[in-house]
Amino acid sequence: MDCVKMDCVKMDEDSSPNNSEIDGKRVWFEFLLDNNLLKNHLATDDPDPSALDLLEQFVDQAILSLGTEETPEQKWKTMSLNLMALKVAAHFNWDLTIFKKSLPLYMVHKVLKDFVEHVSPVNFSIQTASDTICGLPDPILFALTTYNRWSIQTYIESALPTKQPKNPAQQLPGNTFNVAGVNEMVLKTVQKYSTLKECVSFLEFVLNLDRDISVPGFEFFPDGRAATPGSESVVGILKEKVTKSELFCLVCFDLGLLYFHEKKHQEANKMFQRTHKLLLEVKDSKFCQSIDREALYGYLEACRSLVSPTEEQSVFMSDVPGSKLLMCQKQSYKGVRDILMEDNTNRRISCHQRELLLQEAYASGTLTTTELLQISLCNALRQVCQDRPVTLSIWAALQNIPAKHLSGSAEFLERLVLQVPQTDRFKVASFLWSLHADRTYARLISPRVMELLRKQCDQETVSIPEEGKEFRVQPYQPSQLPQHENVGVDLGQLTLGLILSHDSVELDELLSRLHKVAPSGRYASSYSKWSIDKSYSFIIDGLGNKKRQDMITLLLIKAQHCVELKNFSKAKRLLQAAHTMMKEYSSKLQRALVNEMLYVDLLHVQENGYNHLGQKMDETLKRIQSCSACVQNDREIRPRESILRLCALYIMNMQQWQLLRAMDDPALKICASLVGIVRSLQDISVCQEPARHLWESLTKIFMYTNSTKRDFLGVAIKRSVGESSGAQRMSIVNFILNLRSRILLAVIISCLTRMYNIVKDDPANCLSVEHTGIWPRQLTGTQDLSESAIYSALMKTLNHAMCVHPDQTFWLRTKADIELANNQPVAALRYYLLAVANTSQYFQQPIGKETLSEEVLKKMIKCCSGLKCHTQVAVLCQFLDTTDYTTAFKAVQEKMCYDGGDSLYKFFWDLTILEYLVYMHNKRGEEEKKRVALRALNQAELNTCNPTQILEAAAQRRKSNFLLALARQYI
Repeated sequence: MDCVKMDCVKMDEDSSPNNSEIDGKRVWFEFLLDNNLLKNHLATDDPDPSALDLLEQFVDQAILSLGTEETPEQKWKTMSLNLMALKVAAHFNWDLTIFKKSLPLYMVHKVLKDFVEHVSPVNFSIQTASDTICGLPDPILFALTTYNRWSIQTYIESALPTKQPKNPAQQLPGNTFNVAGVNEMVLKTVQKYSTLKECVSFLEFVLNLDRDISVPGFEFFPDGRAATPGSESVVGILKEKVTKSELFCLVCFDLGLLYFHEKKHQEANKMFQRTHKLLLEVKDSKFCQSIDREALYGYLEACRSLVSPTEEQSVFMSDVPGSKLLMCQKQSYKGVRDILMEDNTNRRISCHQRELLLQEAYASGTLTTTELLQISLCNALRQVCQDRPVTLSIWAALQNIPAKHLSGSAEFLERLVLQVPQTDRFKVASFLWSLHADRTYARLISPRVMELLRKQCDQETVSIPEEGKEFRVQPYQPSQLPQHENVGVDLGQLTLGLILSHDSVELDELLSRLHKVAPSGRYASSYSKWSIDKSYSFIIDGLGNKKRQDMITLLLIKAQHCVELKNFSKAKRLLQAAHTMMKEYSSKLQRALVNEMLYVDLLHVQENGYNHLGQKMDETLKRIQSCSACVQNDREIRPRESILRLCALYIMNMQQWQLLRAMDDPALKICASLVGIVRSLQDISVCQEPARHLWESLTKIFMYTNSTKRDFLGVAIKRSVGESSGAQRMSIVNFILNLRSRILLAVIISCLTRMYNIVKDDPANCLSVEHTGIWPRQLTGTQDLSESAIYSALMKTLNHAMCVHPDQTFWLRTKADIELANNQPVAALRYYLLAVANTSQYFQQPIGKETLSEEVLKKMIKCCSGLKCHTQVAVLCQFLDTTDYTTAFKAVQEKMCYDGGDSLYKFFWDLTILEYLVYMHNKRGEEEKKRVALRALNQAELNTCNPTQILEAAAQRRKSNFLLALARQYI
């Protein structure tokens, strides 16, 4: 024993018993010297080192000791370390989840392999038959089951597109142990088809077991002294048992994961259902704690949508949260109210799923109005109890229900309120008071619920309304205002009425009373934010009569407020009232009010998407001409800039360009340049002059001017001043965002894109430009242009244009180029595919160069390569005029691939690539993938002896199907 002790000390010169005693932390070799120390150490509340740290150290030291000279002492040490590692693993109840999260792959493999070797006799082998496996001794059966479960889990995790957890092993100085290489060898062993097949076969036979089995625990494994080197396995006492249900639960879940991974959804569905049923039996089992319940429910939902369940399976699925709701939905919402009421107590179904159910129930028209109301109330109370605001969809649903159906649901709401826990009653009270405050929904509150509300309010010492009174705002009625002896009170109430009222008759009555109380006052300025155009106020001030001045001013102010609220009809009525008043006093202001009414009508037309046609459009154009004439007439009030811009927008969107007048406004200058470009777009030589004017107008608003200001580091700060101010730029961009004409938007997007390419100066990420011949090829003083401002304007204009005209192919390509330049390959692929779908009637027409150009194809290949979808890269390489075999071969050689892999082989029509796939899979020993590649290669239509028409048709069909598959994935 002394020599062993000296050997242990020599193996770790950096650690010493003295240091461990001082720090209170034990060293791994101390457990070799005291057989009871490990058990006592793990029994403490917070052992240091922890059990996982000890497990890693024992395995690591056992591996290191294998390379030393095999003396009896070294053999004893290695065996003792292995046994202690198994004891710690048994301490964790053989929880594979803990092992995988905390230990490197090769260490988990060694522990489980040592477990199997320790419990098995020398030269042990089994027959793959049910009776043979089920008749194995309990330790061997449990060890083999655990090892095969781990093999399946490791295989699935290695195939998923997720980063493996980094658990680098600590290596001693001078150690040449290759962790990455050993992990790779373990993965290759697990990923072999024959190995995986044996694991699945073994676990399937385990499901025929008809007894509980004993589990090797901590006491099962002997101490180092009892296990002498060279002897056969020495085992201890079996104390713990795992029930048949617990073992089946673990095995079924792992088999279900594998079947689902292999797209055997029917078999996976059976396994997951069985797992869920067994979990209900063994919910407190320490062996089944590692099963992810949420993941299980997710797999059950996925299988339910992929597999048509039998009647027995449908009954079973009713125990899964959300499945009951989906099954009721398929059965015309039968019993849905009972499920929602039960879930208000259990709270297992998500609020989002319940809200979707309500929306789909409204759309289906299957349920009655009363049933829809009750579903809305169920969802509302559930959201309130979870401290969520009641969603707008529920309020909208309540508003759509006729009042006659409300009283019949009072009893139902009472049942809902009574089942709410006492701790949540105060949350529900505020929602119920809001219902009671509305005269329409007050019928839903039964006397018993009202009594509960009063008790709740008494407990919270909150005042409540008297019976019959409501919490609602009373509409203003001037005739109800009382007369007060205090003039100040009377003036205050009348002035408040002026602020709240939007009716011309009420305003006239209020002003009459105000001027009787205080004739010398001006009440149109009662509110600080009330103001009108100076040209109008100059004429109004000359009217003489103060009440008339106040009245016309208030009508204009109230009309302006209604326009801000988008209540255009009321705004026009107020302006018409003002127009009628001015007939006798000022024809000049009367004509200006006609332009204001035109402004309101144009805003209304713009809000409705310019849907006016026929005589109304001709009438509007005549009114616009009259408004434009006022600009040149000095005797008329010049229309406001906002009116002129809105007139220009209407002219541009209706393409009545002959009515556009040249003005000094920057936005109108841009309109004039756009009209010149559109009219001469077919002749580039003529088009270049207006294009230059548009180019110069846009560069001015994006230009910086040098500033002498510097930051705290002394670096000069660029500031935009004058014409390039932020307000000016925002004004012009907002004007552009109101354009709807396809050709105008195309010209502006082309100009902004060309400008951005020049300023960006990045040939690798150059954006696609339409109408390239009309713009300058270079730009002087690019350092004075704001790249961020140009990009912002381009994105806003492009997004607006795509909303108005979503079928423009070139804009979709430009959008895709922008996403690719921003390193967003998924979004870029989406827009590239949308562009192809628009030009090919969703991939139904033949895919040619005009549909999918070489440039776009190369960008799509770049996107797929960035996403590590290498099989998709290889397929797209065939689309090129000359197949890029170098890129295709390099892509299919990649081992980490996040696309469908061999499921995409059916889209290959190039025989050279298919032959290379067969060769590569044969070289790697991937028999299943090799068979898929051979199946695709042996298609009769790909025979080189076929006529050209057949080969081209086969290629076109595969092109369309592949693009359709990409569209389903990315669009």
